[in-house]
Amino acid sequence: MYKKGDVVLVRSITGATIPPVHVRLYKKIVQKSKTYGEFKDKSYVAWEGSLIYKGEIKKLNKEWSISWKYPDNVEIFVFEEDIIRKL
Repeated sequence: MYKKGDVVLVRSITGATIPPVHVRLYKKIVQKSKTYGEFKDKSYVAWEGSLIYKGEIKKLNKEWSISWKYPDNVEIFVFEEDIIRKL
């Protein structure tokens, strides 16, 4: 569905209070479920990516104290279920 280099709009895993951000995807991660003793870990599909708009990063930093710094520290981990749409 998505591929390396796609730009997507992503919602925050923490809820609707934090606005969606634009992310460029660069590495897909497919994790199959695993069992650790009595604990069973769920499978998931996720992406490593980077935030692309300086204004969004500044807003997240100022209003929610999320410590991304443009352009050096903008990496993000995104679950595929949190991707709203491809742009």
